[in-house]
Amino acid sequence: MRVAAHELLKAAFGRQAIGAFNVCNLEQVHGLFRGASRAGAPVIVQFTRVMRDYAQPLMLEYLLRGAEAIYPAVTFAIHHDHGDEKSCAEAVASGHYSSVMIDASYLPFDQNIATTQRVGEHAHSHGIMVEAELGQLMGVEDEASHETKEAILTDPTKAEEFVERTGCDSLAVAIGTSHGAYKFLGNQRLHDAQGGPEQLVNGRFPTPIVMASWCGCHMDQHQHRAQEGPQQRRSAHVPTPNAMVSCYARLEN
Repeated sequence: MRVAAHELLKAAFGRQAIGAFNVCNLEQVHGLFRGASRAGAPVIVQFTRVMRDYAQPLMLEYLLRGAEAIYPAVTFAIHHDHGDEKSCAEAVASGHYSSVMIDASYLPFDQNIATTQRVGEHAHSHGIMVEAELGQLMGVEDEASHETKEAILTDPTKAEEFVERTGCDSLAVAIGTSHGAYKFLGNQRLHDAQGGPEQLVNGRFPTPIVMASWCGCHMDQHQHRAQEGPQQRRSAHVPTPNAMVSCYARLEN
């Protein structure tokens, strides 16, 4: 059953994380929906700008229509991941997405805010929620690559200002995890640099938090997050189906 992303986040806010998965082919769509069905867990299905360009938006939409018919018990929402202004506008216009992410994290703080504001105004006028990003994860995001030494952790004070000024509905934060092949190096972990990023997930932040690339983190860190209680308000985006088992185990706890 397809639902709006804001409905999933509203139901989960302060209670549990929601797994969000980028899928790239038929096999991954089957794997994601089969896993969600077995776990009885809602999911967010994500398509990046590069995936939309490669597969064509209509092809992706019909893959999801087929999955919805084959797995009718699975509750899911559709999200455009790591978009730019153009791709976010196209996703909104398609009518297939209930959530878009504008990733302007590579820009200076004020420019990131301005870009996010523009996307937010357009998306919100169509009833679409907006995710933004502050800080930069190490690893790979489509064509962009950030070396480990260039990763920029999210400053909680800046994050609060960012959300207030942009009006974004959820915020992706950099707290030590990484994208792409980096997550398979075995050194995925959370960082407490500046004593700051941890504050984002300890109940003080009023907006759902997107914690990317958890699939490389050790299970004890998943469990630590789950034990933080109802004050922990977040959405957890896990970008590949490789970690569905650990993600669903976390959702079931």
